[in-house]
Amino acid sequence: MDLQLGGKRALVTGSSSGLGEEIARVLAAEGAAVVVHGRDEARTEAVAKSIRGGGGTASIAIGDLSTDAGADQVQAAAASEGPVDILVNNAGVYDPEAQWSDTVRAPSRHGRRDLSGPHGHAGEQPTVRRGRYRADAGGAGLGFHPVAPPVA
Repeated sequence: MDLQLGGKRALVTGSSSGLGEEIARVLAAEGAAVVVHGRDEARTEAVAKSIRGGGGTASIAIGDLSTDAGADQVQAAAASEGPVDILVNNAGVYDPEAQWSDTVRAPSRHGRRDLSGPHGHAGEQPTVRRGRYRADAGGAGLGFHPVAPPVA
């Protein structure tokens, strides 16, 4: 497949493992310079190192997107080598103790952040070039997942 991503920079949030890691690998294989994001520096760097070892270009951004300080760190790291062309909002919050009635309060209760929308971090928009690509990797175990109520 040729997605013509040479010369593009991609930030994939939550890419230190799982689906986000695989998205970062595919984007790098397609020629994008990837910013691997995670909260754990060792895991995040291991993914970036593996991408670089396979011939791709990868840097890292460490930070917890559920806090303003963490979102600021991620934004600064992602923008340090130039503007981001592709943003994949893969990071999410998972609370196995949550109930269905909690879903309305989820964004404020859990401080969920992404880096592009109205519920995201206030300073993020200038990082992503306008008219470029954005993807939300919804589903597949990502985001807020309440426990289903018992069936009567």
